[in-house]
Amino acid sequence: MLLDFTNPEARAWWFKKRRYLLEDLKVDGFKTDGGEFIFDDHLQFYDGSKGDEMRNLYPVKYIEAYHEFAGKDRITFSRAGYTGAQKYPLYWGGDQTSSFRTLKSLLIAGLSMNISGNPFWGWDLAGFSGDIPTPELYVRSVEMATFCPVMQFHSESRGAENWDRSPWNMQARTGDERIIDLYRFYANLRMNLLPYIYNEAIYISTHGEPLMRPLFYDYPEDPRVFNIEDQYLFGRSLLVAPVIVEGARQRKIYLPRGQWTDFWTGKVYSGESYINYPCDLGKIPVFIKERSVLPLNLNPDFELGDFGEIDLTRAVGEGLTNLYVGLCRFARGEKLTAARCIQNEALAQVLACAHLIEEENSCYRDVFQNERRFEKRFPRLARSLPQMIQGYEKSPESALAILEFMETFFEINPYMKALITNLAHELIRNR
Repeated sequence: MLLDFTNPEARAWWFKKRRYLLEDLKVDGFKTDGGEFIFDDHLQFYDGSKGDEMRNLYPVKYIEAYHEFAGKDRITFSRAGYTGAQKYPLYWGGDQTSSFRTLKSLLIAGLSMNISGNPFWGWDLAGFSGDIPTPELYVRSVEMATFCPVMQFHSESRGAENWDRSPWNMQARTGDERIIDLYRFYANLRMNLLPYIYNEAIYISTHGEPLMRPLFYDYPEDPRVFNIEDQYLFGRSLLVAPVIVEGARQRKIYLPRGQWTDFWTGKVYSGESYINYPCDLGKIPVFIKERSVLPLNLNPDFELGDFGEIDLTRAVGEGLTNLYVGLCRFARGEKLTAARCIQNEALAQVLACAHLIEEENSCYRDVFQNERRFEKRFPRLARSLPQMIQGYEKSPESALAILEFMETFFEINPYMKALITNLAHELIRNR
């Protein structure tokens, strides 16, 4: 039995029986499972549509109805869609079996969804159904899911046995004692990455771009990327090459133009080249695009894969509350640099960009002196840029001046700009 969501009276009746979920249980959204079950071409819908017309349109009507019922600041999380589904928030890859073949197909599906206008996508890592995944498949799936828009595990139940894809059950069922430690590392790494993911989500929502980006999206002039379907950019700065072949401990990777810094080791590779990259179980190949800024949320020791308690007093001093503490990691030239953030995420971005400006300042000056633009357009900045870069933490005016400079040469997220500006003005008022 299916509800006819084109019938206003039926919709009202249906959602009246579900209002308690919002009002009493305070749910944050609905997982709109299914929606693909219009099999009879001769069905008659309330609005006059026939079954053959609604075969693909029904899931959109289904999600639309729940989205309107849920209201603002709640979500739908759906598995089916059609043209128009881009208006609704989240999707996942359906009920998959646990196999490396399926893992590869899901990677391709995720890239297809993203370039079709559905950027917030994920899948049931290591599969929803079928046999218990092998430890290798489970770990490789966790690795890839960490660098996807949505990271989740979810699975079917089978009688009395526990088929749950949780790490503790996977370790118990397979007997492989590496699973919980590796899952913990990547779950913490996901939390480390949240500031970066959040900023990229704002950017792609504003600009209508994918979050999982096939290489041809950013490098359309390079014919070597046209048929690459097992690598992608996660956001604008991280190139990810998941390991999707069973037994592989090395994989071939193509790096597009520019310099690419190994996320794990800091080693720099030149682009427009192929490399053979070692990838033991528990290590997914990830590279940072040159001149990228990665705001990360780390523990006081700046360790990837750990998400311990942060001692704000130790990190930023007495009397400071509600502050962002962490690390900015950014690739520049031949180095991978780490910089402590003593204020919030916004000034972390300023700090990282300031270092980029500092390193490339002589190059900029050469260009601007030739055109007489630098001193003419930024006289105050031209005189005091070196001092501002060193002392911006104590000078909110410097933060605003650097922001002015950055706006000319970098695309500034409006949300980030507002944070920087408001914080700087607040510091000026309270000084």
